[in-house]
Amino acid sequence: MRCPSLNELPSPPPNKTGWPWTEETSAASARMPNGNPWPKISIVTPSYNQGQFLEETIRSVLLQGYPNLEYIIMDGGSSDSSVEIIHKYEPWLAYWVSEKDAGQAAAINNGFARATGSVFGWINSDDYYERNALAIAGRYFKNPNESFILLGAGNVVDEFGAVIERRCPTKVDRKLLVEWRLKWRDHWFMQQSCFWPAAVWRACGGVEERFELLFDYDLWFKFLRHAYFRCTDDVFASMRYYANTKTMMLRNRSQGEFALVYARHGEYDALFEMVIDVSLANVQLTQELNKIKGRIFYRVLRRLGWRP
Repeated sequence: MRCPSLNELPSPPPNKTGWPWTEETSAASARMPNGNPWPKISIVTPSYNQGQFLEETIRSVLLQGYPNLEYIIMDGGSSDSSVEIIHKYEPWLAYWVSEKDAGQAAAINNGFARATGSVFGWINSDDYYERNALAIAGRYFKNPNESFILLGAGNVVDEFGAVIERRCPTKVDRKLLVEWRLKWRDHWFMQQSCFWPAAVWRACGGVEERFELLFDYDLWFKFLRHAYFRCTDDVFASMRYYANTKTMMLRNRSQGEFALVYARHGEYDALFEMVIDVSLANVQLTQELNKIKGRIFYRVLRRLGWRP
């Protein structure tokens, strides 16, 4: 499907102006500069009770001016205005549903299970793409046989869209991922600014549904088994950071999920160092880990001679 024009979409709320409310991205040419057709890009938005932001997210996808878009929204049975908003944009969606699900990771997996594009990306329902994100990303995937994860720059914004900081990754490898927990200010990058081949996603088996927070972090480790990260300073997306985000509300659980990621991917030195760090910080490690399904962490620690 081609992206609709601004005039084709429902009118924005009267108090909204600028991108993506009253401004659009110029439509890309019918073919890429090398003459090849644009790759189909499938975008999934997992959504749950984010009605205050959802319409901005949707418009930022649909107003990209991209010639070959597939857009899927997986709503977890929202009780706010989300379904009403989705209905407004239904003619331009490849698929949408609003029903109770098993969480954000499950919604993402279910969305991509329906996707038919050759390039994937997901954008959360309180984040949004910047202008030209899809056209710029599409140009990188001109060779369908290349296996890389495209990682662009991105803005961290507050609840009202004011820029807090910009993240511009220049390198991603396994060593930097392992150090992410302790050096996140140096190594952290934005999932919202990532695009990847559908074949790599399928080879990885999607995201791990047991995680509430770090399913993307776990995914980066899995990606590195099949591809490499290719970084660009093009700004693809903006991520909201405010008090009611899931990351902020559940951040106390992140230590346990970091431990589980390390265990899943054989990073036992980092796992052991983490046990020491967390213990010195007087965190109830056993209690926290009991909130997470599975016992991979305990099995690894027992092999290392540790007993809870």
